[in-house]
Amino acid sequence: MEQLLQQARRAAARGLFDDARRAYAKALQALPRQPQLMLELGVMEAQAGDLKRARAWLERALKLLPRNADVQFNLGELALAEQRPDAAEQHFRRTVALDPSHGDAAFGLGRSLMLMKRHEEAIPWLKRAVTASPRDAEMLNLLGAALNEAKRHAEAIEAFRSSLQIEPGRASTQLSLAVALDGIGDPQRAHEIIRHVEARTPIPATLAARLAVICYSVKDFDGAGRLVEQALASGHGVGRASDLKAKLMIDAGDFDGAETLIRSNAGGRTSASGWLNLAMMNRLEPEAEPAIRALAEDESRSNEERSIAHFALYHLLKRRGPADEAFAALDLANRLSRGLKPIDVSRDLELSRRITQVFDRAFFESRKSDGDPAEGAIFVLGMPRSGTTLVEQILAAHRDVHAGDERDDILKLRKSIEGYPEAVVEKPPGFAREAGRGILRSMLAQADGRRFATDKLPANYLNIGLIRWILPKACFVYCRRTPEDNALSIYEQNFGRNITFASDLKACGAMYRDHLRMMDHWQGGCAIPVHTVDYEALVGDPEPHIRALLDFVGLEFDAACLKPEKVERSVATASVWQVRQPIAGGSIGKWRRFAEQLRPFTEALRAGDEEATALPPASDG
Repeated sequence: MEQLLQQARRAAARGLFDDARRAYAKALQALPRQPQLMLELGVMEAQAGDLKRARAWLERALKLLPRNADVQFNLGELALAEQRPDAAEQHFRRTVALDPSHGDAAFGLGRSLMLMKRHEEAIPWLKRAVTASPRDAEMLNLLGAALNEAKRHAEAIEAFRSSLQIEPGRASTQLSLAVALDGIGDPQRAHEIIRHVEARTPIPATLAARLAVICYSVKDFDGAGRLVEQALASGHGVGRASDLKAKLMIDAGDFDGAETLIRSNAGGRTSASGWLNLAMMNRLEPEAEPAIRALAEDESRSNEERSIAHFALYHLLKRRGPADEAFAALDLANRLSRGLKPIDVSRDLELSRRITQVFDRAFFESRKSDGDPAEGAIFVLGMPRSGTTLVEQILAAHRDVHAGDERDDILKLRKSIEGYPEAVVEKPPGFAREAGRGILRSMLAQADGRRFATDKLPANYLNIGLIRWILPKACFVYCRRTPEDNALSIYEQNFGRNITFASDLKACGAMYRDHLRMMDHWQGGCAIPVHTVDYEALVGDPEPHIRALLDFVGLEFDAACLKPEKVERSVATASVWQVRQPIAGGSIGKWRRFAEQLRPFTEALRAGDEEATALPPASDG
């Protein structure tokens, strides 16, 4: 008998399944009620791909051995092969009940739950599987995937890094790590991984759309476009890829093409992002309201998707509906958005105070010759939605200016200084000179010989001191707007995780107040030359203010700057529609319609410094 079984097993191992069946049949003739033989035969049939026969043999074995863990486990594996994760779940649960140490069954249960999108439930079982087999890279990868889906990105990073210690070159694991890094708010490192992987191996089609979003977030528009086209061609992640392609078209000013793409989605089912993109282009018709409401109120959707739908609904209602109804949609959009990332403005306010304590008048007097004295850098800054995109577009119309959009050079420099800002005082003059030279070179790299290049990251108002130290000839252009109009414009934009205080009016008021304090420090306390552009004055009478702006930078007047809407370039900010229109003041005073709803902002703006600093993290109330 043993010789017959060995013959059957060898044949199965070599893929000679007909020979194996004949050998097992002879064995069963001798032992017709031997459940272990039935179990072996069921496993062999599953390996041969005959799932129907496999199930028949395994179920016969189960009748004889109802409490056998191996039979239950193999029935679970078979159910997964049959794409019946609900049945697989039951078999794997019975397996671990019979044998709590069965790591493979715990892994199977985790896989089953993942297939049913019950990610949180899958995590403890996958952790149990990893404990049983800590060197199994596949188990670690699935655990990381479950943690990613459950938004537990920091834990996912640990799982993927452990997997990469076992299989260092596995591209799929590296890309999953990139997704997790993006999840914790580090898209730069995520993008570095994507570029590294893409340089040596094709990006899997299943991940292309998700990775395209990361590329877009760090302004790698070529990479985003390439991955979007790959996703669309493969049929994987088409919805996300189509939304992003439309956004790329909008950024490039192709509004007609973007609208056609959005409205041509399969079955006419426009996504939440699609509706919001139409709203941002002023192409959202009232008839769309029921479809948008259905998306916004569908609790089976993610908070992020519902938030986007509520933003679209607000932009639709504010044109025709009562102020209360429109603002209620906006308020709910921001409440849902607040759940994506915690808001803690007290930490931001503390950092700004530390920055102003380090970079004071005495610092600049003692270190005024440290940096690179070259000219060419223009920093356009201020609060978000204060007119920075319009001002950069005006400068971009000049023949001597390259528009660099929102760059991350200064943020990277800050992160590279361990113990910033206090550690700056220990840095030698050569550090500032080298850093300034490198940043200016990077800003001018795509300027095609033009003398000036811009960086219009609004939050650089925090970094004026650092920039002044490394680039003493840099030009600072500060954009200022009526606070209430500025606050409303911030609150009505879907910034998601990028600007967390934007989703809470009280937090926004505290940040606005602090930005005023910082600008007073730079201009008054440190006597740093800063040119202020008042948004309302600019749009009311553009030419004198544009002449003053160009004169401050050191540029001759160019009539092209009076028509910034004619500039052909990609604009990846919330102002993408406005900067394609002639300069106008249509958004001035919009806040008055919502004066009562904006009260949390105005009260925080007028609060004392001590009260603002002590502001707690924003609540959902």
